[in-house]
Amino acid sequence: MYDGTTVEPLGGTAALLSTEAAGAGSTGDGKPYNVDSVSAGGTAAGAFADRNVGTAKSVTVSGVTITGTGSGNYTPTQQTGLTADITPRR
Repeated sequence: MYDGTTVEPLGGTAALLSTEAAGAGSTGDGKPYNVDSVSAGGTAAGAFADRNVGTAKSVTVSGVTITGTGSGNYTPTQQTGLTADITPRR
């Protein structure tokens, strides 16, 4: 609903794919190795490009982090391709 802002917190829980043994898969498959103890966290927020009422408006996600032993080996990729509607306030 329209409130004049462009940023809103997102629901849900950040998560990583299941772990795999070091050397299995590839470094680009998005799976953490089971020798690291990492978890996804942070507070995800969605931002619209503008505050105008409209449908299927693109949302940019930020705020997801990776913590734990070995977290320096990983970079969180924020979700892309999301859209949402801004409806008029009544």
